[in-house]
Amino acid sequence: MTGNIEHPDGRIEAFDPEKIVSDCVQAGISEKVAKEVAEEVSRKMSNNAPAHILRKWIETALEGRSRESAALYRHFEQTKPRPVKKQAYRHRQKTSYRDQARK
Repeated sequence: MTGNIEHPDGRIEAFDPEKIVSDCVQAGISEKVAKEVAEEVSRKMSNNAPAHILRKWIETALEGRSRESAALYRHFEQTKPRPVKKQAYRHRQKTSYRDQARK
């Protein structure tokens, strides 16, 4: 099933099972197991799923096959560089509490 992934920074991205395969292979998991996991997670995918839930589904699917592969994936996810959330900073006038009280 296809759907969207909601990232913590607010982005919404289309679900792509190939990204699961790619991440698993980069983590050191065989491509065969990675494809099986991607298929399993695809079946669970609903319309919109938060990214952290998707990662839990992947970990659970991997643990069902091997604890070692789940540990490899978990380590990969923890050390994977994440995009930095850009924040819009408002430029405020610096005023003291006395100035605010006078208004």
